[in-house]
Amino acid sequence: MAVENYCFRSGHLTAVPPQIDHERLLLTLGILAVLVVAYSIVIVQQILLGVFVVLVLGLVYLFFVLLQLLDRIATALEAIAEQRRE
Repeated sequence: MAVENYCFRSGHLTAVPPQIDHERLLLTLGILAVLVVAYSIVIVQQILLGVFVVLVLGLVYLFFVLLQLLDRIATALEAIAEQRRE
């Protein structure tokens, strides 16, 4: 059974998208990056593997930031459209 969050906005219920906790995401990706770089240097002895994975993790973080930014823009545009209707 899925549990969804709802908020009362402009006279009707709307689903609230989950918010990204930036500190937790950045900390998790940072720890993962350090572990991968340590593994690539100590075990595999190829630093490019670690650099590649760190770049991919950075791109994943930037993708999530972009998604949240687009969500904020869409919410602001909806609010502007709602104000113009009134």
